[in-house]
Amino acid sequence: MANGDTVTVLSGNYAAGSAHSGIRMLWLVGLSGSIRCEADDLSCVLSGSGTRMVMGVIGTSGGVLELRGLVFSDGHDSSGGGLRVADSAQAYVVMCSIQQNQGTYEGGGIFVKDGGTVVDLYGVSFSGNTSPSGPDINQHSGTITIHSACSAGEN
Repeated sequence: MANGDTVTVLSGNYAAGSAHSGIRMLWLVGLSGSIRCEADDLSCVLSGSGTRMVMGVIGTSGGVLELRGLVFSDGHDSSGGGLRVADSAQAYVVMCSIQQNQGTYEGGGIFVKDGGTVVDLYGVSFSGNTSPSGPDINQHSGTITIHSACSAGEN
């Protein structure tokens, strides 16, 4: 993926496999553009298989990364089992589901870190996320704005 590209994910379940030795399923550094589910209906499930963070977004090179119609599921990390956004990244999370993720320290579903980081949520649902600090969302620093109705247990 190059900056400004749109990546369309085909409907299906994508899980971190045992052959992968990293602690993250997907790690996007300095990328802007769009990653979206082909059907725009939550039929694209990204799973950390209970052993890895699903996605980290680290900086977006001054652009915005849109994540649309995706399910972030079964992630596990110390901070942000489902999604971590940091280092002045700008992310729009649109019509996504953040479910069954675990943060052993903070932010089971989403963890937002660093002062210049901006996360905008549009119609995002949360369920079954766990963490001692912010089961669904934990904001260490940065800005989180909920623009439309989200379903969440505890924030």
